[in-house]
Amino acid sequence: MRYNNFYINIILVKNILVFLLFFFSYSCSPNSTKIKPSESIECPPVFFAAEHGNYLKFNQDENITLENLAYKAEINNYAFPKPCFIKNNIYNFSIGVLLIIDPMNIISPEISMPIYVALLDSSNKIIEIQYFSVEGVLEKDKDSEEYLQTEISKILNFKISSNYTVNNFIIGFMLNKKQKELLN
Repeated sequence: MRYNNFYINIILVKNILVFLLFFFSYSCSPNSTKIKPSESIECPPVFFAAEHGNYLKFNQDENITLENLAYKAEINNYAFPKPCFIKNNIYNFSIGVLLIIDPMNIISPEISMPIYVALLDSSNKIIEIQYFSVEGVLEKDKDSEEYLQTEISKILNFKISSNYTVNNFIIGFMLNKKQKELLN
């Protein structure tokens, strides 16, 4: 009986030592799932869509006439506020977009405009399109109480797998058929 306890304790200590050996050897080994540092990349060129560079918003969506036009907007400029980079096989981009809004017949000072960023490859084929909503409030003159031309900027952050090579971006407004007819 006494010898049985002795052997049981030896087996128990041996199992613990084997467990600790595997635990420490695994934790000290290189692990491929560890997070890789980010790598800065050159940001692709940005273009504005020729047919989608302007936007019209109407006070009543079913009554699309120039008399019912609330405001018109245009994409004016862009900038990269942060460097473009790749991290864990994902491209990370931030584009700041400047929009100029001209008030016409304003009912509400709150504005919302749908825009898109198309990512193109070296053959100018669309890899992906990402959609955004730019929202803001029109500025008002304190003395005359009239709405003023307003600049709204928005940072568009997006990611895409590094399985693709992004050669350029195209930014434009999402337009319905009637808006396209009036603009072109």
